[in-house]
Amino acid sequence: MSTFYFRTLILGADPNTIHFYISRAFGEAGEDHETYFKWYKETKVLDDICDLEIDAITSISADLDEIIPMVDGIIYFLNPTIQEESELFEMILPDIFSVKRDIPTIIIFYDQNGILPISINDLLTHIWVNFPSLEAFANLPPKDFHQALQSLCLAMINGDTPLNIENAWMRFPIFIQMANIYFNNQNYYYAAQAIRKAALIAEIYNKEEFFIISEQAAYLYSKINMYLEASKILEKVDRKKSNNFKKLYADAIIREGNLFFNKNEYERAARNYERVAQWSSIELLERMFIHEAFRLAINSWISACRVEDAFRILQSLPHKGVIVILKEFSDKIGAAADYLVSINNFELAREQLYRAVNRYQREDLFEELKDLTSKLVDVLIVLFKQQINDQKNHAAKNTFDEIENLWDSYKVKKINLDSTLEELINHFFEANNFRMATILIDKLNSRKLKQQISKIRDELEDKYNALKKKEVEDYINKGIDILRDFFVAEIDIIAEINTQEINKANELAKQNKYLKAAKLLKNQAGYLKRIGKEDIKDQILTKSLDILLNGLEFENFFLFFNELSVNMKTKYLTRIFPKYFQNLQELRKSEDFKRNEKIFESSNRIYRNQMLYDQSKEITLIFIKVIKQEALRILEIEEDLSGISKATTLEKNALNIKSAYLDKEENIEIKFNKIYKKIAEIYIELDDLHLAHIYNDKIEKAG
Repeated sequence: MSTFYFRTLILGADPNTIHFYISRAFGEAGEDHETYFKWYKETKVLDDICDLEIDAITSISADLDEIIPMVDGIIYFLNPTIQEESELFEMILPDIFSVKRDIPTIIIFYDQNGILPISINDLLTHIWVNFPSLEAFANLPPKDFHQALQSLCLAMINGDTPLNIENAWMRFPIFIQMANIYFNNQNYYYAAQAIRKAALIAEIYNKEEFFIISEQAAYLYSKINMYLEASKILEKVDRKKSNNFKKLYADAIIREGNLFFNKNEYERAARNYERVAQWSSIELLERMFIHEAFRLAINSWISACRVEDAFRILQSLPHKGVIVILKEFSDKIGAAADYLVSINNFELAREQLYRAVNRYQREDLFEELKDLTSKLVDVLIVLFKQQINDQKNHAAKNTFDEIENLWDSYKVKKINLDSTLEELINHFFEANNFRMATILIDKLNSRKLKQQISKIRDELEDKYNALKKKEVEDYINKGIDILRDFFVAEIDIIAEINTQEINKANELAKQNKYLKAAKLLKNQAGYLKRIGKEDIKDQILTKSLDILLNGLEFENFFLFFNELSVNMKTKYLTRIFPKYFQNLQELRKSEDFKRNEKIFESSNRIYRNQMLYDQSKEITLIFIKVIKQEALRILEIEEDLSGISKATTLEKNALNIKSAYLDKEENIEIKFNKIYKKIAEIYIELDDLHLAHIYNDKIEKAG
């Protein structure tokens, strides 16, 4: 039994009649809201319950243009013997039909003074022929108002037009006649609707024509490509044909996706393919079709340069199928990166390839990983050269560090970048940054070039130092005392400002405003960087990071961390690791697994980027515990096949993480005894003793 909540509107020309009628029907006067009366009514419809909010409009000042689109169903009281009421009805009806969705509407022909003195058949036929989407009741007393409510509720539940079951037999020939008219005019949609209604009536009255009419309705819906409607109609008639229409529906969605793909609308294509794959996995259960739809979705997401969405789909596929797909699309990922480079979107190309490298590394696909890391190096080299041309010297230095890391970590073939490095070194010479220039000189391959540039560096640095010395001497000649006081004052001012900002940040942190406190110190660090106080800048920034860590603001921690200088990153991560590790432990109390997963992945990345592999291993071990905890939590909540599927997927993820980040020779054993035990218990409850024994045996093997 399901419960539905609907808002129903009562309209009519005579508010007194409406209020009198509804009050007698419900046995209460309702709540007066000036322009309308409100009732709350629970109505039973077959096996379902409808909780209704019923609003009866009693004032002409009510804004119907605003009210009508907000309701789920309408009942209109009309006295056809009064010309003014009929005219008002004809004015309001277009407002109802103008709403973009169909609002189930029922007309109640009613005269408070007695029985209507006109032909009821003529009244009903007029409505049924001219307004097929409406239903009508005539001379319905208040005690029988539940009939209209039930008819309206059934329509609102099914998203259909209302139908009065008691006199539906009278509408049967009218629906047949209207369907023929619509068909002859090639209005197949309205013809299908009319025939579907006729089929429903035939089913209610057990007519022999039910099966033939149902097939006719399905045929008409199929002519306008509404295969799902055709399938629903035949579910009780011909299961095989119903499934065939489902297949046609799925094929139509695939074709629509193909059209989007051919128009280079890759995201829309991917969403179509993924939607039909998910739908088919429930409705069709055709493994080959589902696999192909997912494969098309993955291909489209990669074409859209959104490899993360492609990998998201892989989470729900069998592991063997994942390996095949990853092998198939590795070249496609590289081609997508080439496209991004061609439009100068180097950053996104880098991000996409890093995601791919991480995924392929987890799956131990070393051949494809070799190609992807080579492609990533190629992209980084292009980005490196572009950054040098744009005078982004420090960014270029960081990119070169990434290139070196890939050369060393993945054994990618090294490329001689001496000429490009020489250009970057000259830029640092121009900025008198001899420290950074010296670091880069050591990375040159050519000994001869290294000696030449070192000689140039020495000459330039000597000239620069001599110039600075002369400037100092000039300052001394003009007044050494003033100069000394100035520098002392500057240092004192900076120290005082830093102290003030740190105190402000600490106060904000005490109020649990961790992000605001961290941003305050980050802004101060930016100011120090602009005035050339790099060392002090790093110190202030680490305090900002400490605050974020205390507040478990990991997402912002990773963003702020990038602002640290290269040398400080390793020092800081090493110093803070005990506290960092303790805070990661705190995440085990959180049930937001998706957030925790991202935090652990990012934590592993920053520690491994700084080559702090021992700390990364400790993070990995607790990450695996979090995954196991989540698997067990799911099994406790979802004691069914769905829960088992999710838990086993998490188990695979844990094993993949272990193989990716933990050395094999360490032989660290990851046990899943509690998970296997819970799965075995679920299978016992599901009477699947075979699988229960399998998981019970796994517990024994795990020891």
